[in-house]
Amino acid sequence: MLKVTPGEDEACARIVLTPNNSAGWRGNRVFLMLAGGVTAIVATMSLLVGAALVVFFCGAEITLLFIALRYVSRQCASQEVVQLSPYEVLIQRGVKAPEQQWSFPRLHTRILIETDDSKSQQISVQCQDVSVPIGRFLNERERQQLISNLKGLVSHYRHLYL
Repeated sequence: MLKVTPGEDEACARIVLTPNNSAGWRGNRVFLMLAGGVTAIVATMSLLVGAALVVFFCGAEITLLFIALRYVSRQCASQEVVQLSPYEVLIQRGVKAPEQQWSFPRLHTRILIETDDSKSQQISVQCQDVSVPIGRFLNERERQQLISNLKGLVSHYRHLYL
């Protein structure tokens, strides 16, 4: 998902990039409860028939499903924030708080758009020898929207300060 908000003046902008998280943790919990209910019924029936070993595998299955859903939910909760100000470009990545952060002087920063073998465009912000990829988790439509927003912001800034 892509969200662009203007800053305090017309020379600033903030772009927030988040992965698609359509179900969210609440939806994942509902799915986990439904799968757990079906598994509990299967485990109970297996226990009544005398196949006690199936109960262990049912518990292991639900535990692994919980771990996988928790991992995916955490990955979907991450976000990237690109903040443009008159003098710097600030990139932050993290889940609840910034875990990684890069700050570049705006006049020496470039936005690179590269096309790989699968015709997918990769976007990165580069300053001198440091290149930071952004929007790796976006789909093609969102990536095209990000590119057009970045081009619009860059041309607007160029008009303001050159």
